[in-house]
Amino acid sequence: MLGTILTGIGASAFLPLKYAIPKLMPFWLDGPLAAAERHLFGADPWLLLDRMFWWAAIPLDRLYGCWLPVQLLVMFSVMIARPSAAKSRALIAYSLAWLLLGVVAALLLASAGPIFYDRLFGGSTFVALSDTLRVRGALIAIAESDAMWASWASGQPGMVAGMSAVPSIHVAVSLWIYLVARTMAPRAAKAAFLYFALIWLGSVQLGWHYTADGLAGALGMLGVWKMAGALQRSLQKRALSS
Repeated sequence: MLGTILTGIGASAFLPLKYAIPKLMPFWLDGPLAAAERHLFGADPWLLLDRMFWWAAIPLDRLYGCWLPVQLLVMFSVMIARPSAAKSRALIAYSLAWLLLGVVAALLLASAGPIFYDRLFGGSTFVALSDTLRVRGALIAIAESDAMWASWASGQPGMVAGMSAVPSIHVAVSLWIYLVARTMAPRAAKAAFLYFALIWLGSVQLGWHYTADGLAGALGMLGVWKMAGALQRSLQKRALSS
């Protein structure tokens, strides 16, 4: 019950913080990232992925749309598990990730993502992206991005609000799911890693993120996981010595 209450408080605090990011720090990283990735790959990464995996657009869209309930299910499963060092580390890492990656890093690396690029900066840099999503039938990406933009444009945050690309919290928490599975449920580790890979793939192909966003999210989560391990061991030593 306490964990559920704290999760609710955390979620209630996270949404307004995320919504406030562009007011505190203008979106400055989209232009450099879009140009750098186009130069590096020879074309926008979402377009290259769509050419290879056009048939996966709908499955990825539905999988990506179910990310929130999936990660909550894993988080609550960890909560009700028996006390252990692995459980403590997992919950510490989960909490730190939302704060350090979802708020602090997102503020410093303020960016919106390809799906919002043209609406924010004008022009037609990613006009083909929105057209392709509609042709492919990625209805969740279209509906949620429209709702996020309407919330931002109206200045009235709702249940779906806040634009933030770097680092990708979707990729970060998906990697957290794999790390949890590896330490607490090894039989599920391969499936969890596949889920992590598909979320990263979908984040780019559906236009939510640049490729670098997922890399930043994954590296950030690895750092957070290491930090959580050190903090858990420190707390355990204090408990034993007291």
